[in-house]
Amino acid sequence: MKAIWNLGFRPFFLLGSVWGVLQIAIWVIFQAGWLPSIPYHDPVVWHVHEMIFGFATAIMAGFVLTASQNWSGKPGVQGSNLILLVVLWSSARILSIIWEAQPLLFAITDLAFFPLLAYFLKPYLWQESQKRNKIFFLLFLVLAGTNLTIHLNALGFTNLETRPALFGCVFIFIIMISLIGGRVIPFFTTNVIANAKPAQNMWIEKLHLISLAITAGLVMFWEFSIITAVAALLTGIIQSIRYFLWQPWKSIKVPILLILYLGYIWIPIGLFLRACASMEWISSSPSTHAFTSGAIGIMIYGMITRVSLGHTGRKIHATSIIILSYVFILASSLIRVFGPLALPEHNLSFIEISGWLWFGAFTIFTIVYAPILCKPREDGKPG
Repeated sequence: MKAIWNLGFRPFFLLGSVWGVLQIAIWVIFQAGWLPSIPYHDPVVWHVHEMIFGFATAIMAGFVLTASQNWSGKPGVQGSNLILLVVLWSSARILSIIWEAQPLLFAITDLAFFPLLAYFLKPYLWQESQKRNKIFFLLFLVLAGTNLTIHLNALGFTNLETRPALFGCVFIFIIMISLIGGRVIPFFTTNVIANAKPAQNMWIEKLHLISLAITAGLVMFWEFSIITAVAALLTGIIQSIRYFLWQPWKSIKVPILLILYLGYIWIPIGLFLRACASMEWISSSPSTHAFTSGAIGIMIYGMITRVSLGHTGRKIHATSIIILSYVFILASSLIRVFGPLALPEHNLSFIEISGWLWFGAFTIFTIVYAPILCKPREDGKPG
């Protein structure tokens, strides 16, 4: 069990997945009317907040804490520092459930996470050789700012619009996925598939983050306009070109790689749906869930199943039960996004079915990977 504190991916992938199971169960039970209330000022805000600042933040922290060791060549954050981060994150999750009893303590505990994470990562990423990775500090700052807005509103200190903050934190994670996905997906493809030659276009690589940032700003502050719709459409086209340059069809026989492609494709899908929503042809929900349940959820699932094996010295291969969990997480997103579009009168049923499929996928991950994450590397190496 001591091995779980050897590197960031171990506790954060495990606990983040456990929280992914628990919070979606709470949300589905509440939606079904079996739970009278969620002890937060706005149940929808709680759901989005805990998906982003609970579940997704834990996985992101685990990934960056692990990757920073590879990027810098220095031993990663571990031991007491890692325990402190995990305790802080875990305490905030518990406090989110009993918000009415300790709203200010929840805010303080939750808001402390990103500054502490940045502090522990500074020796790794704030170096001359880490110019391209310094962007994570900017992304952490924006996430901390959106989180502060949400907490100030919940506490009644401000009366700012929460919706832009929620869109902002979702788009920050989409930007992170676009940034990290562009590094790892072509790399994994080249390593695994002999005849694959993922290409990268210089202009596309420059534009994908800029266009996402512009679209994010427009959605946050000018959600329903033709300018926002055009920006989302163009950004979706840029992301689509980037995606197909990687030759995703060549990964079809490698499920543990294919799942990453099936996750990333939800970014352009979400942007095209966002363009439709900005023209008020459809509601904003399908686009939002294409980003959250689709891009964030599936990409996270693909990464944690792969990284957990690679960084524990095991063969990178998806077993039959994990392939089944891939089907669950994919079906969850498809049903949550396209079900209400096709049959809006059955929206609640789609929420419940999608939620339980998500619950099943992350329950499988937790059961299968908990022993892997808690044991030392099979090859005897540190980490």
